[in-house]
Amino acid sequence: MDQLDFRNGITPSFTDMDYPYSQDVEVAFVFPSDTILMEGQYAYVDGINFGVYVLPEGEFTVEITRQEAMMDGSKGYFAYPAGGADGSKTDGPTLHTIDGGAFAINITAPPINNEYTYTFRLVDLPDGATDTTAQICEGNSANGCGSSN
Repeated sequence: MDQLDFRNGITPSFTDMDYPYSQDVEVAFVFPSDTILMEGQYAYVDGINFGVYVLPEGEFTVEITRQEAMMDGSKGYFAYPAGGADGSKTDGPTLHTIDGGAFAINITAPPINNEYTYTFRLVDLPDGATDTTAQICEGNSANGCGSSN
């Protein structure tokens, strides 16, 4: 069984790659069309429970979904459809192949000002493999535990 290596404030991490840089993407904002680098890893549950981070071998697929953003005139926000990691597109979730459990995925912010929520999960797992991230993140609102704002 694999799960996201989630340690609040440590991993996964989110970095604004475009100037002017937001120092802490978790509490600040980024500008429209900025690139945010999401880095982290999936590891075996048995190891995580003992502070040992053993990454699985082979390729895995991470699905990233951007939730639909609603208009809020009081904040100057405009509605924007759901999509994936490429903020300029609204054609559904995006799939990202990772190798060996570790990942570094670029997320491009949409061109419209708003607050966006992204979810990410492993999909198309091999037979017998399970992703237990949802279990550890259930009821946990910390940024990066299966979702990010």
